[in-house]
Amino acid sequence: MKPLLKQNIEESDKNMLAWLNGTGMIVSHWGTGLPVDIEIIAEEGDDLHKFYTDPETIACREDERLSDNSYPLDILPIAIPDMNTLPVALYLGAEPEFAHSNIWYKHTDISPQNDRPLIFNPEHPWFLNHKEIYEACSVKSAGRYFLGLPAIVSNLDALVELRGAENLMMDLVMNPEWVHTKLEELHRVFLDVYQRMLSYSVDEKGWSTQGFFMFRGPGKVGISHCDTAAMISVDMFSEFVAPYVRMQCDYLDYSLYHVDGPDALASVDPLLEINSLTALEFTPGPQVPEGGDPRWYELYRKIKKAGKSVQAVNIEPNEVKPLLDNVGPEGMYLMIDLQTEKEIEYISRVAEEYRS
Repeated sequence: MKPLLKQNIEESDKNMLAWLNGTGMIVSHWGTGLPVDIEIIAEEGDDLHKFYTDPETIACREDERLSDNSYPLDILPIAIPDMNTLPVALYLGAEPEFAHSNIWYKHTDISPQNDRPLIFNPEHPWFLNHKEIYEACSVKSAGRYFLGLPAIVSNLDALVELRGAENLMMDLVMNPEWVHTKLEELHRVFLDVYQRMLSYSVDEKGWSTQGFFMFRGPGKVGISHCDTAAMISVDMFSEFVAPYVRMQCDYLDYSLYHVDGPDALASVDPLLEINSLTALEFTPGPQVPEGGDPRWYELYRKIKKAGKSVQAVNIEPNEVKPLLDNVGPEGMYLMIDLQTEKEIEYISRVAEEYRS
């Protein structure tokens, strides 16, 4: 084992645990090290299949990216080997379409009329490929950085990729019992996949690390999201999404739910009723002000009042003090757009002020 790339990890882990418990603050940015963030885009002429699936290519790319970065404040060195946002869909029959900055999915032929159980096969070629990627990254890391768990999302978002959005919207009205059966099956898939991937992330003190949204904690940590929430009513969210998010959070020791855009804000109230959910992250999106804007203060206060922690994203350095003055530092994970050493030094002083 080699030394961790981040020198102040004990301090950051202490801050992380306090944030998870709603009593402390994390000061970081959207990424896994400065100055390079986690957006990895294939260049023109790249072999996209190799870019996304070759274990050695991915392990070397992550190692080079992380080795060149610095990790001030609470920024964590996390390898994110799996750039695929919905691997569960691949394990259940969807086929990938590789693009330069994303992976899309070809829907399957599953339907209420052409049904089959959604059962995870640990010998599925895509799952075996992802295991090989994580194994290669583990060897390359040699303990110098954390391996982030993939986004093992198993709710309506996974079913959309198997069924197609238009078809699934009709199913919610015409075949609700079938949808519930598939969601129950998907939850069992989540449990199986998570248990098999967890060992790649657990460190010597028993903490695991989530890749995207960059957090870690004792035991089992994980994320949930349902971008499909923007397409359905809050009543449908309460029926078809919230119960399965609750099941996932009940299983995890610490969990974070990603609320994707203003159109998904109606889902916040039912999410706040999930006792086992630890934190909510809100991504405002390009059409509205970012996460440090005063219009979101009341949302953050509402989340904290419900006993949850907050992850606020895309905050400008000059927005940090007004934000903390209005919502308080307890339970706040600040993802700040840091560009210069001067900004890092300033934010370090601000963090010390609000932690004292």
